[in-house]
Amino acid sequence: MSDDAALARMAKLRAMADSDAKNTFPRYALAMEHKGRAEPDEAIRLLRECIEIDPDYGYAFYHVAAIHRDEGRLDEARKTIEDGLAASKRKGDAKAENELLELKELVDRAIDAGG
Repeated sequence: MSDDAALARMAKLRAMADSDAKNTFPRYALAMEHKGRAEPDEAIRLLRECIEIDPDYGYAFYHVAAIHRDEGRLDEARKTIEDGLAASKRKGDAKAENELLELKELVDRAIDAGG
């Protein structure tokens, strides 16, 4: 896919987010675009907006934690995972909870290895 198409898609998502302050979908999708473009700070900012709108959005926590892990910020990743697990349990989202648990194992192994 061309960069022009990606930028156009991102512009549409931004317009959707700007027009509906309570809609997590365009923010989450835009965060995934930024994550894919190796723009972690903007991805985290948008994911945190999702969490502000929906404090039980387990996948938003998952992706923030994954970015922290990828950047070697393991303590932040672990804390975000714990928050995400609590959110997923409140919402009853077993799939997000399981993925967060898998990520937690990876982070814990990295911490134990001195990462």
